[in-house]
Amino acid sequence: MKSSQKKPGTSLPGSKWVLVWSSVLGVAILAFVWNLFTIFRDASADAGYQKVVSNLRVASQRVDASAREAVSGKAEAFGVLGKSRQDVGSGLGILANGGEGLPSPRELLGEPLTDLGTVWSEVDGAIGTIIERQTAIRLMADSSASLAEAIPRSEEHTSELQSQFRISYAVFCLK
Repeated sequence: MKSSQKKPGTSLPGSKWVLVWSSVLGVAILAFVWNLFTIFRDASADAGYQKVVSNLRVASQRVDASAREAVSGKAEAFGVLGKSRQDVGSGLGILANGGEGLPSPRELLGEPLTDLGTVWSEVDGAIGTIIERQTAIRLMADSSASLAEAIPRSEEHTSELQSQFRISYAVFCLK
C-alpha cells in the first residue's frame, strides 16, 4: 500500500482545525446569546427601578405638600399625608429588598440606600408625630385663625380709644 493513500477511518489533516474552530464558534454564539439575555433582563430591571424611583419622587413631593397643609390645620391633608407615608415606605422597601419582579440593588446601592433609609426614618417619625397630634394641630390652626381675625378688630378699637383719650386730654387741658 502506498503511503499517499488514505487509510479508512483516518481524518483529513484540516478536519482537526475545523472541529476546533467549530467549537470556538459554538462557544462564541452561546456567549453572544447569554449577553443578549443579560442585557434585556437588566434593561427590564432598570425600567422597573426607574418606575419605583419615579413613584418615590412623587410620593415624597406629596409628603412635603401634605405635611405643610396638615401643619396649617387642613383636615384632609392628614389622610393624604398618611397615604403618602405608606407609598414612600413601600417604595423604599422595594428598593431595599427587591419586589415587583425586581432583584434588590442593595449590592450596587448599599451606602446611598442606607443613607436614604436613615433620612426616611427621621421623616417618618416626624410624620407620625404630625398624625398623632392631629387634634392639637387643628385646634391650634383654628385658634390661630380666630386670633388673626381678632387682631385687626382690636387694632381698630385701640385706635378709637387713643382718639378718645386725645379728645379727653384736649378737653381737660382747655378747662
